[in-house]
Amino acid sequence: MLKLRTAGFTLIELLIGLSIGVILLLLAIPAYNRWIADAQTLEAAESLAAGLRLAYSEAIKRNTLIEFTFDKTTASGGWTVQPVGGAVLKRDVFASGSDQTVFTASPVTSRTVTFNPMGLVESANAAAPTIPFDAINITNPNGTRPLRVAVGNLTNLKTGIKICDPNFIWPDPKGCP
Repeated sequence: MLKLRTAGFTLIELLIGLSIGVILLLLAIPAYNRWIADAQTLEAAESLAAGLRLAYSEAIKRNTLIEFTFDKTTASGGWTVQPVGGAVLKRDVFASGSDQTVFTASPVTSRTVTFNPMGLVESANAAAPTIPFDAINITNPNGTRPLRVAVGNLTNLKTGIKICDPNFIWPDPKGCP
């Protein structure tokens, strides 16, 4: 009588396949963690830039001074847009996972920027006469990609808001002024 061999995997073949899969997974985990950290950095930069653009456009639309203030003293943190001394127009909270993201304003003591009715950055903030920030550096200790949100009347940047990479040199489109 002929013995027919059934199709399938032997136990050794299955174990070899699983061990190769586990090794590949272990090699991919650090890259995945860096990718997540860089995505959190980009999300925070885009959120700040969106808030700054909102403040810029509201100042022009309402023909009044509008303040943009960000706060990263708590784990969630966020930003607000409001007329000077007025009610909050918009408030946003940074997404979950951004607790690892580090924000550094330039100058370090400033958390506010005031836009005038022409969309220009005021040389002193209206509510508390302090120097407005001209850039916010955003980093994540687990990531590899620092970003900067530049704002205002900068030398190589016409009035406006730009997300840039401080590792590139201006006038590279990704570079910071």
